[in-house]
Amino acid sequence: MSNFTFKLTSNIILGSYSIAKIGAEAVQFGKKFLFIVDPLLHETGIAKKVIDALEERGISVLVFDGVKRSADSDIIENALGLARGVFIDAVIASGGMGPVAIGRAVASLYNESGSIYDFIEGKPCTAEPLPFIEVPATCREPFTFTPFSPIVDVRSRKIHLLKVRNDLCKLCVFDTACYSNLAPNATVATILQGVGIAFEGYISSKTNFLSETILGKAIDRFLLSLDPQYGRATGASRETVIAEAACLTAIGISFSSPGLGSAIALACASRYNISSSVVGTILLPYVLTNAQTSSLDRLVKIGRMLNVDTRGVDPLYVAKSAIEEIRRRLAQANLPTRLKDIGLSIEQLVAISEDAVSLSFMNYIPKPMRSDDVFELLKQAY
Repeated sequence: MSNFTFKLTSNIILGSYSIAKIGAEAVQFGKKFLFIVDPLLHETGIAKKVIDALEERGISVLVFDGVKRSADSDIIENALGLARGVFIDAVIASGGMGPVAIGRAVASLYNESGSIYDFIEGKPCTAEPLPFIEVPATCREPFTFTPFSPIVDVRSRKIHLLKVRNDLCKLCVFDTACYSNLAPNATVATILQGVGIAFEGYISSKTNFLSETILGKAIDRFLLSLDPQYGRATGASRETVIAEAACLTAIGISFSSPGLGSAIALACASRYNISSSVVGTILLPYVLTNAQTSSLDRLVKIGRMLNVDTRGVDPLYVAKSAIEEIRRRLAQANLPTRLKDIGLSIEQLVAISEDAVSLSFMNYIPKPMRSDDVFELLKQAY
């Protein structure tokens, strides 16, 4: 377990109607905002709620919704050109991993000079960034408070990590309304990918007692949100429990690290425009199985969270039972369970493996893996 220094400079608002409070917090950052938003959030009404909350405080909002699933470099250049053309004061982003990563990139690069590709290739951002506000519309966002953010080089479709300031995110708003509009199977997929991300941080070599505690609780909240009886027994809505788990995961990962499943899911989304949520969900049982030799005690804890009987039972049996329970829930939700089910070919897995191991946070997975090792795991999931 590694040493750590505790510092979290962001304000966090969590709960019902949290978006309504954005304007009061945002006004300190200026009067002209670029709002980068997933176009689907226009349909759900989330985008309008954000815009209304800002405009009520006299903030002018320029909307940029020409986004895709991933943070492509050409889209970031378009957003930067728009932002610089009207001299914005701050950036706010809402949506999945792609739109918020675009928002981070725009805020970080706004005052930088030089080509975006210099920064993609590893040049750190040194100029003062614009204030950045995030409204996650998913519970599977591991980069909210980290010093790096995913970015795709459209010349090669390869995933990279943009180096950003630790204190880039000034405000993060977890509104329960953001988790209430998904179809049932999509909700399960999102929750299970959230479990996977929290588990990666839970077993990371970078983890410490604080991140371990926070991420253990995040996993517990995610798994509780899958149980319809829990809400009826406690009065807590599923959306509230998911928002709590999402918040805990973002905080916990900031003291630890994403891992194997996140790296592969990002590589798939970048190369082949496949949903990282679907990929992460398919991979979850295989990532858990891969962790049996290095993190058996953590898998046993997850088994307890899943109500696996651990009394007098061999720990390895408990771990395998927990993994089988995850598989059962995937099947119950009628979600894809194999990579071949989502249109990937064996040949494409080679590039995915190579891209995944190139990401710096892979240095913190419990046991080192080369691209050949990742390829073998992907073949098992194929």
